[in-house]
Amino acid sequence: MRGEENLPLREPAWRDTLTRSFRAQERVIPDSPGPIYTLPQYTVFSRKRVITLHMPSNLDSAIAVAKRVAALARYDILGTAPEPEFDNLAQLALTVCQVHIATISFVDDQREWFKVALGIEVAELPIEESLSARAIAGPQVLVVPDATKNSRFAELPLVAGHEGIRFYAGAPLVSRTGTSIGMLSVMDRTPRASFAIELRTALQTLANQVMAQLELRHAVQDLALALCQKHAAVAAANELRLLLPMCSECKEVRNDDDYWQAVEQYLFTHTHSYLTNGVCTECQEETSSPVSLRPQPYPKLLGSRFGRFAN
Repeated sequence: MRGEENLPLREPAWRDTLTRSFRAQERVIPDSPGPIYTLPQYTVFSRKRVITLHMPSNLDSAIAVAKRVAALARYDILGTAPEPEFDNLAQLALTVCQVHIATISFVDDQREWFKVALGIEVAELPIEESLSARAIAGPQVLVVPDATKNSRFAELPLVAGHEGIRFYAGAPLVSRTGTSIGMLSVMDRTPRASFAIELRTALQTLANQVMAQLELRHAVQDLALALCQKHAAVAAANELRLLLPMCSECKEVRNDDDYWQAVEQYLFTHTHSYLTNGVCTECQEETSSPVSLRPQPYPKLLGSRFGRFAN
């Protein structure tokens, strides 16, 4: 039996589609320039990139994860090399908040990936061990004075142990569509009783600057792609312009003014070159042969254009 139809969707239809897709059977989904979401296969198609999702069973969480993965695919930031623009923002957060650890990380459905990690040696964490994955759902800055006393953080590997994380503050990185895709976090290995309102505002402002850099980076990539496409189109147009239309009957060519003229006249007009007459080796051999190797047309098929041969 066929399952429910999985068509390209827009945001308002996500909830209904995710609900119906639990009854859908596995089937081949055609590629699409826009996102396609389906359950239970957990597949996202975005910009011709195929990403396999591992969704939570809760429907609202599944929708949030699907939106976040699609947004990350749009920015194409995961797995990229360090960039000084992001390093500088993390360093500024480290200095302003007077902590020893600052990170810029992005959370997909399986991991927390660190674009910047100052004061801590980590490239990525499984989603089960991620601090940011537990803080990303909130719309505002999350402050945890002592992680060992917070039930959501106490059992995490980065928190457990004598040298584990104690203080945590994170500002969500929110895309222009309102989707939280990561966190700008500051941490310390000692508890912190208070975190001033001014510091929270500064941290959120820096998080907004991180998103501004992401948007700028995305715009530059789109502009570079558009320029490449433009150059390719110009090259193709120039190639077409170099083609010289020739009549298959009279062998005249069409000039730039859309008039037909003899090849000799066209060449003289454009290159000021004169043509001289001659006979190539092949034609010379055929002409001197008593029987021509090239089939000759019947005179009656040549038409009135060759008047003396016409019927």
